[in-house]
Amino acid sequence: MEKVLPTSWEHFCELTGRDPIASLPNVSQLDEKTAGRLIADHKLAAMILFCNGGKLPDYTDSSTWKHEPWWEVVKDKKKPSGRGLSYHGCDYWSTGTCVGPRFAFLEEEDLLHIVKHFLELYEALYL
Repeated sequence: MEKVLPTSWEHFCELTGRDPIASLPNVSQLDEKTAGRLIADHKLAAMILFCNGGKLPDYTDSSTWKHEPWWEVVKDKKKPSGRGLSYHGCDYWSTGTCVGPRFAFLEEEDLLHIVKHFLELYEALYL
């Protein structure tokens, strides 16, 4: 059976049986920028866990790959201060740590799919 990956927050909620509005954190008391970061964090964490089959990567197992986006901040005429993320390549390396990022994927294809469809969430989170 082919793995179905979400293409929108609403699609993710449909795949998981969640209500797209009720499943979001209450951010009504926060400023817009902070609220946007928290919602982006919530959505990305939920979708990455879904993509990973409900499993968190085992950072103590150095024999398995963990994939995370590597961002380059770029500038252009619309964003001259360099406020944008680019994901036009990838690198492979390993570390000697038993901890890792919360947004690690177990499959590279899943990472590329989520970055393609949810770049605005990463921008809300990091910029």
